Amino acid sequence: MAALLVLDLRTAEHRASLELEYLRRFTIGQARKVFDRVRVETLDVDETLRPTVFEGDEQYVLVCDQSPVLLDHASLEAMLRCVEDQALVAAPRRLDSTDLGSRFPMFTLRGYQRAEADYLAHDAHDAHDAHDAEGASDGSDSSAPGALPISLWRREDLASVVDRVGEAPLTALMQAENLGAVSIASRGLIHQFIDYYGVVRKDVLEFIDDDCGSILEIGCARGLTSSFLRQELTARGRECRVVGVEMNAEVARDAATTLDRVLVGDVQELEPDETFDVVLALELFEHLTENERFLERASRWLRPGGSIILSVPNVGHFSIVEDLIEGRWDYLPIGLLCYTHYRFFTRSTLEDWLLFCGFSDFEIVAQKTEVPADLGAWASSETADRESLATSGFYVVIRCN
Repeated sequence: MAALLVLDLRTAEHRASLELEYLRRFTIGQARKVFDRVRVETLDVDETLRPTVFEGDEQYVLVCDQSPVLLDHASLEAMLRCVEDQALVAAPRRLDSTDLGSRFPMFTLRGYQRAEADYLAHDAHDAHDAHDAEGASDGSDSSAPGALPISLWRREDLASVVDRVGEAPLTALMQAENLGAVSIASRGLIHQFIDYYGVVRKDVLEFIDDDCGSILEIGCARGLTSSFLRQELTARGRECRVVGVEMNAEVARDAATTLDRVLVGDVQELEPDETFDVVLALELFEHLTENERFLERASRWLRPGGSIILSVPNVGHFSIVEDLIEGRWDYLPIGLLCYTHYRFFTRSTLEDWLLFCGFSDFEIVAQKTEVPADLGAWASSETADRESLATSGFYVVIRCN
């Protein structure tokens, strides 16, 4: 009976995120498809790893750092076979380090799994694919295991490193100078998501007027988008006050160091007590349980002539339609089918929703993607909406006079 110990490294930021907690649970769920028994030890990044963590009878250890990565059971099975056959540490390659992303667009879980299946089918289990901690070969992503988001070990191999180095945080133990001659083989494929709280949405600048003097960003994360917008507007000769709202108190602390003001909590319960030229909500509207009430309240937070700017995913995108045809609807922590989405929209749904909420002056702009040439015959039928199939989301600009 194969048993697995999962060493799951977390930061306070991750613990406060529903989306990243979902990803953690997904990884553990995939491990349960491969191993007869799974035990999880959740550790803070700076927490000392003590030898007592290995007192169980698990033969294998999966080390997961705090990176937001997607690992499927098929890749984990390939990693296990590698460790069983060669007694090496096994670590998967990142999808973005291969050419598979262009052939298998990663919009949904199925897209990643198609790329994974192709990779595993052509994965050469040759000696040249192995490398040690002192230098990586072409078969790996990094020369040091500490830079690998996920790795699978024999328990005794990892335990021997801990015994040799002594009690220290796992991140420190994973440094090359501590591992000595430990070898790593590249097996399997992972998808590494974007930094969930560190994205800068430069794309929305075109929808903000040069004379904008104040912005309220809902879901501001670390405040990088608002900081960018303020910098650009200032360069155009207008000083802009930026205020953020963020549910994750850990990342809100970062935002507070750069924004003029940050409110911590649920926007459906908070009041900013001031007015703005723009209320900005990017990839947030679909997460709200009270969409109509949010739009009504947001319109009251605007100065005369102000705008509400949204970015909303399109559930009619080809990747989701293909998934449904194959009987799939798989949640992910980030993207078109995010685990915390409460509402789902197409262009017509958005139009009806805005009219229902009392707005008449608005613009909906498609966010376009490429459509694969090998879509089924259904995509060429007279009733298929080709524009919708090629649209991953919408910019929505609501003008309130």
